[in-house]
Amino acid sequence: WYAVAMLVAAMALYAIGECIYTGVVTPTAAAIAPENMRGRYLAVMGFSWQAGFMLGPPAGAALMNAAPLAFPVAAALLCATLALTIRRVGGGLDRAAL
Repeated sequence: WYAVAMLVAAMALYAIGECIYTGVVTPTAAAIAPENMRGRYLAVMGFSWQAGFMLGPPAGAALMNAAPLAFPVAAALLCATLALTIRRVGGGLDRAAL
């Protein structure tokens, strides 16, 4: 029963995180988009969210099949690359639009 309790706790935590994420990212995307392109910005944001669900599991399974440590190493490298990119590009964002 411990595993069931941990699964329920993980699902609840994921649901809370998704609610917070959606409540922040959608208004932010709408705020930074030019008024005449707001729909396009929101569509790309929604597609990128769904693309992760479509591509993530097969990519993760392929990496795990190739080598057991390939997935965590690839995930860490991706996170580090994105963090550096956000840090580098983030200074050019218009803070007044947020």
